[in-house]
Amino acid sequence: MEEVTEIKILVLGIGNELAGDDIIGITAVREVAKIGPADIDYKQLSTGGLQVLETMLGYDKVLIVDSVETTSPTKRILRLKSEDLNKATFLASPHDINFPTALEIGKKSLPELMPKVIRIIGIEIPIQENISDQVSEETMAKIPIIKKMILEDINYFLKEE
Repeated sequence: MEEVTEIKILVLGIGNELAGDDIIGITAVREVAKIGPADIDYKQLSTGGLQVLETMLGYDKVLIVDSVETTSPTKRILRLKSEDLNKATFLASPHDINFPTALEIGKKSLPELMPKVIRIIGIEIPIQENISDQVSEETMAKIPIIKKMILEDINYFLKEE
């Protein structure tokens, strides 16, 4: 008899609820959790670095949804893989190490617990200079596109099993 192993999938929204548009990753994941597959874990964090690493441990596939502060007038939605992160400035906290460094620590110290696949959806937002719980209309208008992308990545993860 063939043993069936369950693939553990995590969808992780990252953001700060008091930094305006920075909450977009958390908001999008909360909305997908209401309609997405029930056998997937949906979590939110307001930090980066080591806590993101700790949250991912034990999962086979992880999708991270986070904002990317930029001065670019074109606010894109980016689909990235973990190897694209070497120059990333997001997924970082001023009180913690950055995410690429945390990934390297995980790969070296806990390789058996690291996800085999990590994908990232990065939503470009204006630089957040003030404390605010208000999200701009421009960023909120991206929610349907982000939800669609999250569901596409979930389907990719499920088909890849």
